[in-house]
Amino acid sequence: MERLNLGDIVLFTGLNHVRGIGEIGALFRNAPFADSMWSADENNGSWHNVYSLLSFTPTEIPYREIWALPGFNAGDNFMGLRILDPEKTATVLEGLGIETQTDTGHDESVPEPVARALRTHTDIVDGEALHTPSTRYRLTEHELVVHRTEAFLIQEYTGFLGITQPKRLRTPAGITDLHLALTHGSEVVEAKRGSSRRFVREALAQLLDYAPPPRSRQCG
Repeated sequence: MERLNLGDIVLFTGLNHVRGIGEIGALFRNAPFADSMWSADENNGSWHNVYSLLSFTPTEIPYREIWALPGFNAGDNFMGLRILDPEKTATVLEGLGIETQTDTGHDESVPEPVARALRTHTDIVDGEALHTPSTRYRLTEHELVVHRTEAFLIQEYTGFLGITQPKRLRTPAGITDLHLALTHGSEVVEAKRGSSRRFVREALAQLLDYAPPPRSRQCG
């Protein structure tokens, strides 16, 4: 409990999916209070570590999207309570597209046509995994959005290529949406939820930012 703080993001997992996302509110340790809400464990006693959620929203994000992130392993079923270090936390938030409403601005309506088309006009995309184009929950001071359109596009592309275990690459500039190791080199893919000039420029800037810096030459 000492490692948790107000505003931390919590992912609730089960049935091979992230089933919900919440944000921590109050935190406290109180056995009598816990016993009034839940039955004590026969071996370990009270569930005395308690936290509330400022808000909660159900989601349908398959584990494979987390497995594809740098630092995670395929087959991990995320059993029990797990507190991630800052690096992995940033990886998950960035990799799953969790961002504040301040960052998304007025673009929240853009993903819907793309997401709807991917859900209804293709056979490659898994309908269970693509339940909604985005999920959101409102807080008193801000709003968080989990964008799904980028994930839909990557699933469509990797399905077309016949890739069952897509990989992503961690760079100092962030995490790529897709990394393909090819015989003649590497291919980096950055998906965007719209085709407007802003998204095109953003994607190009990210791709350039992912590229390793050129090696300096020394003259003798």
